[in-house]
Amino acid sequence: MGSQGDIPDDNPDHRQKREEHDTLVRLLGELPPFQGLAPELLEEIAAHCHAENARPGRVVYRQGERADSLYVVDYGLLRVTALHSGKSIDLGDLRKGDACGWSALTGVPARTDTV
Repeated sequence: MGSQGDIPDDNPDHRQKREEHDTLVRLLGELPPFQGLAPELLEEIAAHCHAENARPGRVVYRQGERADSLYVVDYGLLRVTALHSGKSIDLGDLRKGDACGWSALTGVPARTDTV
């Protein structure tokens, strides 16, 4: 498997992909479960990740949906809510460096909150 480090920097599209990959490596390395991992392992994990921009008001995922992705906030603010007994409960906000969607890594098949 090739490394993102093999992407030449002379092409603007390649440069953007390299910058995205570097950001993913940095964000993953700052999460407590991944702190202290070898850079090569973070590189490998990041190769299976992608950046996603969420516009204001957009739902990233909904409670009950299939849990298939972990999200790390690079900038901005995400609101977390959950339905309980038919009522929406505000669970708080996520900011730079926070993560959500952990159920995707723990084997829980469905989202337990909405972000």
